[in-house]
Amino acid sequence: MRHVIVIPLIFGILAAPALAQQMTEQQQEMEQLQKMQELQQKSLEGMSKSLPSMSGFMNSMMDSLDKLEEMKKEQSDIVWAKTAELEARVEEVMTLLDAGKKSRAKFKALSIKWTPMGISHVDKERSEHFDNIRKEVLELITDS
Repeated sequence: MRHVIVIPLIFGILAAPALAQQMTEQQQEMEQLQKMQELQQKSLEGMSKSLPSMSGFMNSMMDSLDKLEEMKKEQSDIVWAKTAELEARVEEVMTLLDAGKKSRAKFKALSIKWTPMGISHVDKERSEHFDNIRKEVLELITDS
């Protein structure tokens, strides 16, 4: 019976250093993983501090959209006001022509011209429109 107890004891004595080494290696790996996790956490914290917050980003986007809408409204108001001004000139020319003041009507008709405002499609359309009106009014003055 002594042989049966001796073999596990010898095996235990011989295996103990190998198990201890394996435990040390596992412990070192765990420590390395923990250090990597800490570095990753610090890196994420640094990134979150350096990037703007999502709500701040969304607020700036909404402000930009509001400003864009405001600019469009202002442009629309300017187009409307300039159009109304030129239409009033056409009416004034017709009133002068009805009053028999051909030379003043002709002079006023020459001022019926769209002034570009930097919006190409609007400038093109309004220029063509008021150029045609000016041409027709001048022909009407000449024929009267």
